[in-house]
Amino acid sequence: MKYFTRIACLGCLGIAGFAQSSQTAQGAGAATAQGAGSAAQAAQGAGAATAQGAGSAAQSAGSTAAQGAGAAGQAAQGAGAAATGADAAVPGPDKKFAMMVAQTDLAEIELGNMALQKSTDSQVKQVAQKLVDDHTKTSTAMKEIATKKGLTVPTEPDAKHKALATKLQSQSGKDFDKAFLKANSQDHHKVVSAFQKEANSGKDPEIKQFATQFLPAIQEHTTMIDQAKGQSAAGTQ
Repeated sequence: MKYFTRIACLGCLGIAGFAQSSQTAQGAGAATAQGAGSAAQAAQGAGAATAQGAGSAAQSAGSTAAQGAGAAGQAAQGAGAAATGADAAVPGPDKKFAMMVAQTDLAEIELGNMALQKSTDSQVKQVAQKLVDDHTKTSTAMKEIATKKGLTVPTEPDAKHKALATKLQSQSGKDFDKAFLKANSQDHHKVVSAFQKEANSGKDPEIKQFATQFLPAIQEHTTMIDQAKGQSAAGTQ
């Protein structure tokens, strides 16, 4: 009987041990599950933080780019306003002189090149080459001044000089030489007067200085043209 009772007690102890082991396992499983859940939540938190950080960075970059573009636009507007202001700051007579110079240069370069091609007279060719060389210099100088001051100068001869070019193109020989010299003589006397006026009473310092600098060359052209014109007239008599 005592033996049976001892066996029964041992069985009870085994059952109790088994139950306790099961509870321990369940506790470990629960702890593991909770740990995994916490890890998952941590991962979700990290992902959310990363997404928020990326979104903030993108917004910041977009804002910076937009601000940069806005600044560039304002700078362009400022430059345009400055150019307009410079244009308005040039006195009317000085601006008119600059426009006249630009158109005259274009016409003289075109007519000079035409004479170099069509004329057979050495003196006429000499005059033509002088016109091309010097008016190219004055054209370059005036364009630099105009750009600095925001002036828009002509890019082609006026209607009067276009008509003259068309007329001369249809002529040849002595007729061409005579017409070329006559037209240039008339033009240069007017141009000399305009340069003298600007050099004496111009209000814009740079344009006035331009007139003073290049007046001697224009006067030299006029003298050369009139001499060639006189000899050409004598030769046809």
